[in-house]
Amino acid sequence: MLLVLVIFGAGGAEAQVDGASTPEARDLYRRLYRLSRDEATGKTIYGQQSAHLEGRGWSVSKDSDWSGNLPESDLHRAFGRDPGLVGFDFSQIGPGSMILQEKQMRAIHQAGGVVELSWHMPNFKVDGSETNAWDTSGNTVRKILSDQAMKTVFFSKIDALASFLFRLRDVPVVFRPWHEHNYSWFWWGKAHCTPEEYRSLWRLTMSRLGSKGVHNLIYAYSPNNVEADYFERYPGDGSVDILGVDMYFKSTLSNLATLGPSPLDEWKMDVIRLLNAAVRKNKIPAVTEFGNEGITYPKFWTDYFSWPIERAGMDQFTTSLGIRSPGIKMAFSMLWRNDPVSAIHFFSPFPGAPENANFKQLLDKHVVAFRGDF
Repeated sequence: MLLVLVIFGAGGAEAQVDGASTPEARDLYRRLYRLSRDEATGKTIYGQQSAHLEGRGWSVSKDSDWSGNLPESDLHRAFGRDPGLVGFDFSQIGPGSMILQEKQMRAIHQAGGVVELSWHMPNFKVDGSETNAWDTSGNTVRKILSDQAMKTVFFSKIDALASFLFRLRDVPVVFRPWHEHNYSWFWWGKAHCTPEEYRSLWRLTMSRLGSKGVHNLIYAYSPNNVEADYFERYPGDGSVDILGVDMYFKSTLSNLATLGPSPLDEWKMDVIRLLNAAVRKNKIPAVTEFGNEGITYPKFWTDYFSWPIERAGMDQFTTSLGIRSPGIKMAFSMLWRNDPVSAIHFFSPFPGAPENANFKQLLDKHVVAFRGDF
């Protein structure tokens, strides 16, 4: 059922949460903030996870793979353009690839792109042993907050991240910790800690990174879907720069009126809700993860991807509901990765993909910003 939305007034000029942020981080924050409010260009940054680390049938994974230049992304191989934002994950940055990924991040920044970093931190025990982010046993968040020995182990992990980020202190990074927490597939998820424990985990992470001299981060909050519980675990306006959403569409997408609101209609309402919240809280809105695995919907690019960044379509939709358009748009939208070998695990165009004709229609709308466009 579609809900009537109330628009609140904007909160004024942009205000980054880290008052000690580096000049580069301040500059990126302003660029993203103003892009989300800029009606002149009308564009949103196109992003992709691991765009220069892997693609269909290829990958680079070791420091020795660095040739001095970024490998061509799948998008570049298909359309001659590179994503304007590229996502990395700290859990995949190990001794054998740390230099490679550090150099890629620096090269992306120097070429005018944006670097994003998430962290699927493995679950762990007090002895330091690890499993994976999907191991939800052990009440780990509660133990980090209440047990000094567990907190010490946790800090050692945060400090490893801090060391990596400090070397990149002249490269601004959109940092997306503890994501998709309003579901329960990760150990920091909804069923495994209370709202206050989650908020404390977020703030503890921020304070520890700051104490280690890390001030090149723009903090992104990214629940899965824009639902009634979106703000239930929100760590506060003083701890978040970007209001994001991780949104995936299953392989069966329908638009049959007999089934009620279509996935596209629901997505449009989610976008409006998120943009309204960004206006109300004076934050940067973004689609922090996005995709349809295998791109099974024929018009995915011109419908699902394009709609949240097209002001004309948004204005038309809100007018049909008798509500005001939020007046802002997503700063960026990040697709997930293209797996080198999986038959179905891909989310962005690549040479020969049957959906490329629809992607070309998206390009012809001139609503997407690639590297070098902003």
